[in-house]
Amino acid sequence: MRDRGPQQQLPSALHHLYRNGSIMLQGAKSRPQRAWEGRRRIGLFVLLGIGGFGIVAVVLGILLRHHDIWGLAVVFGAILAFMGFASAGLMLLIVQLYRYRPIAEQKPIVLNPHGIWLRGIGPIAWHEVQPPVYKWVLTKHDVSGKLAVMPLTEAGQARLNQNPSPNTMLVGPTPYLRLQVPYMMLPGIEGFSEADTVQLFQVAYGLFAPRYPHPAGGPR
Repeated sequence: MRDRGPQQQLPSALHHLYRNGSIMLQGAKSRPQRAWEGRRRIGLFVLLGIGGFGIVAVVLGILLRHHDIWGLAVVFGAILAFMGFASAGLMLLIVQLYRYRPIAEQKPIVLNPHGIWLRGIGPIAWHEVQPPVYKWVLTKHDVSGKLAVMPLTEAGQARLNQNPSPNTMLVGPTPYLRLQVPYMMLPGIEGFSEADTVQLFQVAYGLFAPRYPHPAGGPR
């Protein structure tokens, strides 16, 4: 796991992988993770804005309380302030509960004949995954949308979901209304686009997956 590629660019990485039979690359936040963080920031600003508007309404209502209609502003302002700030606080709590994912995404990625290391987890053996594909995955409080993933084989799902843990969540997002992780979400790689990462994993799968027999029920 000490075999680090000389450059963080796809052609150099592929050359290094073919020549050495393994590679280590610097992890980075994946596109879905960056998109989720962007939506979170926008949502937080909107909720804080609603709460701030409610505070302004309360202040105006108090200052103009002698006018009957402005007295209602105190009530509606208080409701808006409570809803906005409470929702923002709940969002921040969710962010704290999932703070381990952006940290884990920046850990090194290793590809070698023994398997895959990513987000501090590994090895995930090649017979436990299938070739990379794009899948629409709906999740709750996590990355969602069209994701670059490697579907887990029956053997991969059985092993990785046998003892659910925070590490299981790092392998891939849990689809909405399901308790098991069926995919390994591809990581972000420093200097790579998502398409570059997909191509790198496709090449690595082609190099390493055929070397080991798949268990019954797994792809060949």
